[in-house]
Amino acid sequence: MSCGRVSPEPASTARTPFTELRVATRRLRSSLATFRPLFGGSKPQRLRDEHKGVGTLLGPVRDVEVMRAHPHETAAAVVGDADLADVLAQLDHELTE
Repeated sequence: MSCGRVSPEPASTARTPFTELRVATRRLRSSLATFRPLFGGSKPQRLRDEHKGVGTLLGPVRDVEVMRAHPHETAAAVVGDADLADVLAQLDHELTE
């Protein structure tokens, strides 16, 4: 018997490498804040600030992933609409540039 997921995640919530990196960055920042009293000096805060910058840079990438996913989920519900498929192809093209 498998302990994995029964059904795949929708594209808008799928864990991409960018999402994984953003989550790891947030967790590291949280851990640094939690354990700040165990570290001396300002190094933990500097590390938190640097990782906050990484998260800020990755935010727009995740936004594009979500914007790309929602139209595709809608298109999956509307079967056989060639015009919609053309619009989605154009949207994909524009978002990847």
